[in-house]
Amino acid sequence: MKKRDHIEFGVILGLDRAMILQQSELISADLTYFPENSQPHIYLICKRPRISFDPERIEIKEGLLTLGINVQRQSSFEKHTYSMFHNWKSENIEWDCPYPYTFLTLKPIGRKPFRIKAAAMAQIAANYTVQDDYLDLEVLYVGQAYGKDGARTAPARILNHSTLQSIYADVPQKNPDYEVWLILCSFFQTIVTSLDGISESKNDFGEGQKDKLFEKLTREGIGRRQEVNIAEAALIRYFQPTYNVVYKWSFPKFGHQGYLECYELGINSITIELATVEQLNCQLYSSHTERKHDHIFHYTLHTEEDKQNMYQFFPDFQVPGLQN
Repeated sequence: MKKRDHIEFGVILGLDRAMILQQSELISADLTYFPENSQPHIYLICKRPRISFDPERIEIKEGLLTLGINVQRQSSFEKHTYSMFHNWKSENIEWDCPYPYTFLTLKPIGRKPFRIKAAAMAQIAANYTVQDDYLDLEVLYVGQAYGKDGARTAPARILNHSTLQSIYADVPQKNPDYEVWLILCSFFQTIVTSLDGISESKNDFGEGQKDKLFEKLTREGIGRRQEVNIAEAALIRYFQPTYNVVYKWSFPKFGHQGYLECYELGINSITIELATVEQLNCQLYSSHTERKHDHIFHYTLHTEEDKQNMYQFFPDFQVPGLQN
């Protein structure tokens, strides 16, 4: 048998952009943060300890704003303090922080009043250390929203999502010291290739097909729907979220319709890179997965036996859009 290069392709899906918010903010969220080619089709439903302001520890001095926050741990509270510079001309600034101390409204002289959320302020202001684990988010559910030609994004899907409503009902009952948070995510993809000039395999692509396949993948990558399906399935398998059922143990599954294109294109590996410290200033974890700033994990789509089956399954295989 004539020897020829055995080529394999892999896809790396890296976190491109992420936004953290709560259900009440979905309608008003500024989604222009996500560019047209990187829309938030993946979302994570999470929980973390409730964070509120401590009105007795709010102080405004010339050039310096000091804010005390309370982190609820069951029936007790941890106290933390954040200080930041300001350029307001007077330290005699009115402010208002009504119960339950979630929001603080500042009214600088000569400027429009503005309101800040305790948890959002901490998320931005904290210089993350291991002591700041109250910012970390436990992943409870992973979902996707794509729709026809990618028209649907996560906020549109979540607004009427029964699972989200169920989580919002369950968390206050089981963990009244916790709040539910949402992370909207978009991903970028990188195609990697591996060449083996030694293998003798009747299952390799022909030279012409291989070149065209390489060109197609490096130019276009996998389709957006496939990217979303793969990201959702891999994240569910990795985090094993409490409220997910599908994909927990069934990913990857040879020939699955949700990511069939990956098999058709000869893609053998999927890598997810979820780095959250720079964008979200926190770690992610679940009941199955430890806390980390960077979650990097890898799945092989098919075994050597699957590779044999793949070409039996597609006896007249042609890459979509390509011809020898």
